[in-house]
Amino acid sequence: MVQNRVVPTRQEPQLPAHDGAPDEPAASTPSEEGAKGKGRGPWFPPAAMGTKAERVFLFFDDANATIGSKVVAILVMITIIVSTAAFVVESMPGHRARPAACRASGAPPTVEDCEPKSGAIFGLIEAVCIAIFTIDYVARMATVPFVRAALAGVKVRQGRDAPSGARVARKYATQALNIIDFLAIAPFYVELAIGGGGSQLAVIRVLRLARILRIFKMGKHNKGMQMLAKVLVMSAPAMYILAFFSIIAVVLFGALLYFTEGSSFSVDPQFTNATLAQAAGNRHFPLGVYARPDTSGHSQEATPVRSIAFAFWWVMTTMTTVGYGDISPTTSSGKLMGVLLFYVGIITIALPITILGMNFEKCYSEQQDVIEVQKAKDDKKLEAEKNRQAMSKAIRRSSMQTEDGTPWFPHHQSGLSRRIFVFFEDSSASRLGKLVSIFILLIIIASSATFVMETMPGNLVTPDTCDLLALSVADCTPTSKQIFKDMEFVFIMIFTVEYLGRLLTVHAATHLEAGLRNDRGGLRNTLAYLLVPLNVVDLVAILPWYVGLLTGSSGGGLAVLRVLRLARVFRIFKMGKYSSGALMVVRVVAESIPALSILFFMSMLFCVLFASCMYFAEGTNFSVAPRWLGDYPHGVYIRPTVDGYDEEPTPFRSIPFGFWWFFTTTTTVGYGDFYPTTTAGKFVGSIAFFAGIVLLALPITIIGGNFSRYYMDWVEESMHRDKEEKVVKAQQETVRESMRKSKIIIGS
Repeated sequence: MVQNRVVPTRQEPQLPAHDGAPDEPAASTPSEEGAKGKGRGPWFPPAAMGTKAERVFLFFDDANATIGSKVVAILVMITIIVSTAAFVVESMPGHRARPAACRASGAPPTVEDCEPKSGAIFGLIEAVCIAIFTIDYVARMATVPFVRAALAGVKVRQGRDAPSGARVARKYATQALNIIDFLAIAPFYVELAIGGGGSQLAVIRVLRLARILRIFKMGKHNKGMQMLAKVLVMSAPAMYILAFFSIIAVVLFGALLYFTEGSSFSVDPQFTNATLAQAAGNRHFPLGVYARPDTSGHSQEATPVRSIAFAFWWVMTTMTTVGYGDISPTTSSGKLMGVLLFYVGIITIALPITILGMNFEKCYSEQQDVIEVQKAKDDKKLEAEKNRQAMSKAIRRSSMQTEDGTPWFPHHQSGLSRRIFVFFEDSSASRLGKLVSIFILLIIIASSATFVMETMPGNLVTPDTCDLLALSVADCTPTSKQIFKDMEFVFIMIFTVEYLGRLLTVHAATHLEAGLRNDRGGLRNTLAYLLVPLNVVDLVAILPWYVGLLTGSSGGGLAVLRVLRLARVFRIFKMGKYSSGALMVVRVVAESIPALSILFFMSMLFCVLFASCMYFAEGTNFSVAPRWLGDYPHGVYIRPTVDGYDEEPTPFRSIPFGFWWFFTTTTTVGYGDFYPTTTAGKFVGSIAFFAGIVLLALPITIIGGNFSRYYMDWVEESMHRDKEEKVVKAQQETVRESMRKSKIIIGS
């Protein structure tokens, strides 16, 4: 509700006062006022910031005006989140109950008496949220007529006539975010005025859906939403091209599919005769129906392509590569149309997406310019880390090189404990250590494969304690075969020896050999080494087995922890050049976190928005028709079937049920377990297709650019490292050859 606007400074031109009143002094920016005073600033705008009406307006409208304004902005933001969360949770079946009047007198159920209603707590939350939104909105609208246009963030034509208060108020009220503020509270009062009964139920559903618009109020505070809006404005011509060619493709291919799949009328007895229709598994159409071949091609079925408009949905799901599978062609000509549409869709969507990505990268780069100083500091830290790694590598290389090359066991380090640690920790320090490292890696792979294989039904056996006359979960839960338990024991022993070999000797090694940044001293070095992520994984990989051994339990939560053993496979990155590749990926992801955070935030926002729209389109039509009362005695929410000839219970039972549909749709996975069948639902789905493409395309551009840049640097470093290794090997070979010649001369 609070907009961050820059208030004009005293150096800017004076604006005429309203209605010919004397000009008032221009207000300073909140930051300037804070700079003039001491401490953290006032809670309410001081007199120097304008008239009383202007100060009240700034208090609610500008989050940067004072400390109190920032508190109000945070309160409104929390209220938006609470209101949205309550709106989502309220739709869940577990939080709705049937009225006591449902079948209270034994009369047939009615929609009005039996449709589930949400609990009173949600009404209370809604009332509190509406009160906060109303106070904020009314306070700004009541004071904006007495506020100068610049303070209100309104552009007015500068001329002879001073802008009137009504004109400023009208322009301010018609701003997009203020319209959203009005729509966020208006449905509550309209619903309160008209009630919720009788023929007004459909109107009430639409008004309730309008509550989801409150989530867009967060756009006043979130830079990601503001950036996305700017990108869409910049990319408007490309979006027009996408929309234009999409409409052409939808109409053209929709018409072609209808004439190939939906224009053949049939009066075959398998549809018109009730007995034959039931035997064939078809619905009964006494007057005939439009039909097409079924999937097998051996018989016919009622076509779901009932009109060109019905075919539009198939075109949209196909062209955006979502492909739910609810409608698919069965004729040869229809499949040919589908193949052509595959490539038309890819071309149509790919071209404008490039423009969207370029514009997003431009806006993103502009925003990232403000953190260049911090990035320079990070580069210095990165250079220091490279120097530390180079020093550590030099120490290890100097300790492991001998006249005959790499030794079989580390021997230049002082003390047996230190040698043992280097033996297990650094595979490049000795030949035997390298063999042990490879062996451990093979054991990790074998352990992971065994873990997967023992879950297969053929490798599970029913315990002998299972009594068919007294079945119980504890006695009859299948367990893995004994061979898998024996292999598990062997793997755990190997992992334990390797883990303890490093843990019990790390105190004797230097902090560089242990891969630590700082030298904390013996026991503290051991603790720091224990908390290294890969070492934590090593501990978690073996700990559940010992806990299960002590408690006599191998199931439940302990069995779940065993899956973490698979994470040990990431230790492969400790071997040679793979570590630099892993580090490169980590750097790419770290640098792309701002772009990924924008993707995450916008995905969450759109998820709630589209899931709510889909729920109201597909899941709010309550029915107490006799055909449902057998399975649903108090009625059920229904929707049309895929082909539109019948009805079925809706799978969109709540807004959270729609979350899964949103993610499978916007990522173009499209499993087909959830999909819309109503006209309104298909319209929402069509918009979600393109929203998903835009959401994924924008940050991917940043990630791809970062990866390309780091990858080229990594390739150059790898080539340089390979050259260094070749030079070192050549020098070692020269030394060994010289020593052999010296021995021959001395012997002669």
